[in-house]
Amino acid sequence: MSRTIPEWIAKHDDQKVPDAVRLRIFRTANGICYLSGAKIQTGQAWDLEHVIPLSSVPGKVSGLHRESNLRPALKKPHQAKTAVEAKARAKADRIAKRNLGIVPAPTIKSRGFGGSMSKEAKREARRQEYANTARRPMFVDLPDPPKPIVKVAKPKPAKAKTKPKRKAA
Repeated sequence: MSRTIPEWIAKHDDQKVPDAVRLRIFRTANGICYLSGAKIQTGQAWDLEHVIPLSSVPGKVSGLHRESNLRPALKKPHQAKTAVEAKARAKADRIAKRNLGIVPAPTIKSRGFGGSMSKEAKREARRQEYANTARRPMFVDLPDPPKPIVKVAKPKPAKAKTKPKRKAA
């Protein structure tokens, strides 16, 4: 049986799928989620899922934004699959950048807040601060201190003896 309606092909990857095409894809799949196999009920949120992802992963062919590459999928399974694909794509990009010698821009490392540094980090920061400060030499040649002037003490007058006080009985 030949196709009577021409297949919808998007002009660019961000183009919205027309409602008539969404309905046609839903009916072709009999309203069954492509990812979970569950029947999509009335009022349940669903998306159109690309069987072959639009984003290219090294070693894999990227899909096209066209009717034959789209299937209905419930929102939650679709989000989970997209997250897994994004993680794999990010890892492949990191590996490719490392192999090509492309490195991300350096980040500024700050000391952070007072309570957030570990003991080792605080110790290292003090060590660095100490290394960067100018230090005085330990032994300095100072002139001899002047000799003290000796004063002769005059004798103090003797105190008069007093009688001890009696306690009241």
